[in-house]
Amino acid sequence: MVTTSDGHENNLSQCLVLEDFEAQAKKKLPKHIYEYVASGAGDEQCLRANTRIFQQLFIIPRVLSSCSEPNTSIQVGATKLSFPFLVAPFGVHKLVHPQGEEATARACLEEGITLGISQHSTVQLEQVRKVAPRGSHWFQCYILKDRDITLRLVKRAEEAGYEALVITVDSPIFGYRPSDTRNGFQRLPKGLEYENYKNEVKELNAFANEGDTGGFDDYIDRIFDANITWDDLCLVKKQTRLPVFVKGIQSVEDSLLAIKYGFNGIIISNHGGRQLGSAAPTMQCLPSIVQVIRKLNPQNFSILIDSGFRSGEDIIKALAVGADAVCIGRPILWGLACGGVLGVKKVLAILKRELRDGMKLCGCASLEDIRGLQLVTNGNLARNEWIDDNTVTNRNVLKMERALKSSARLVPIRPKPVVPSKGSETFSLHVVGATWDGGCTYYIRGGGSYITNGRITVPSRASNPMTKDEFFLLGTYSRDKLLPLFDRTLQSSETQ
Repeated sequence: MVTTSDGHENNLSQCLVLEDFEAQAKKKLPKHIYEYVASGAGDEQCLRANTRIFQQLFIIPRVLSSCSEPNTSIQVGATKLSFPFLVAPFGVHKLVHPQGEEATARACLEEGITLGISQHSTVQLEQVRKVAPRGSHWFQCYILKDRDITLRLVKRAEEAGYEALVITVDSPIFGYRPSDTRNGFQRLPKGLEYENYKNEVKELNAFANEGDTGGFDDYIDRIFDANITWDDLCLVKKQTRLPVFVKGIQSVEDSLLAIKYGFNGIIISNHGGRQLGSAAPTMQCLPSIVQVIRKLNPQNFSILIDSGFRSGEDIIKALAVGADAVCIGRPILWGLACGGVLGVKKVLAILKRELRDGMKLCGCASLEDIRGLQLVTNGNLARNEWIDDNTVTNRNVLKMERALKSSARLVPIRPKPVVPSKGSETFSLHVVGATWDGGCTYYIRGGGSYITNGRITVPSRASNPMTKDEFFLLGTYSRDKLLPLFDRTLQSSETQ
């Protein structure tokens, strides 16, 4: 048993995976506090999908690789991450532990993990730096109606030694979470304040008047600006020397705009399912965004992602698809609730061990090796091509193709029916163009057959893929019918 600084006893030895921390925290925390952290917006469709999608993705490991000591470090902006994950910036740590962000900062310092500090923290951003002066910290803010308050916060973070600025853009208002209203959670508990601007925004700390029936975050909405645009972000960006990351990106179009306006990276995020209740899980958004950004290959631009990550192997899956790093949210609060500094340290240690072990078991000596891993979903699509047809061939990709000036390396083609030369079965053929790590990938959906970089794999012969020539000689499909669809692909593969 471990006795934490607040006098509570917790058996951290029983916490072996991240889900164990939530189970313990649920027993310890008051119901309204637990549900504030755990709940999602609306009917929680997005919240559930964020974690469920990882159960549908499987890794095909490599073997016989020298990977006894994998290199887990990566440069993101001005920060050298020792592992490809950091603690996501989220507020009010003191809701679950009296030491709040101070305890989280000490744990991150001892484990060598970068900590994101929220504008809505319950410890002043300067105090976080004082308790962990050798730590690595990023500061997150929203753009408020009063722009001067936003700019003063950014200036304070810069002067305190923060390494990056994160601007959250998915919150013109806060999503409605019925549990807060149901539980009557209408204000910060007595003694807690939003320390970063408690003397500037009275509404945040005075909170509700008698008779108010809104949820906890309804009062924060009063200072938010629902009319912000990219121009407002650029204004903040011009006022700081820090690298600036845009958090809350979920679409290809917005990813392109982040590049266009010169930001240092994006964090693909749906706010942990706490904003739009039916938003897509971030892992569903990731492939198409990676596809575009890797095609453009912007200099010093990083892709981060959060929402739903619960293990080191989840992190590996995101890196395999193309993310540079992952932000971890709720599990940190559960660890903090269970054991303060020790609880957060154990959460981070488990993630580090799972990531290292996963890399070894996948035959990956470096993070770059992870990008070469194959993923499958429901036993169907291999490598990174697990995007479904609707995701890749919709109007967003057509817009993207125009934005890339109709690159010959990215050729979405409308589905066309193909009749096999043998037998009477009609196959519906879907042809999609995608780009990964500078390579060119085309595959067929329909009839259970796939074509990738000029090679066709039939499920019944999955262990012995056929070349395009062998495939056509077998006469499963008519070469004459396939050639008009794949002329550029075939010519490219034949000349390489």
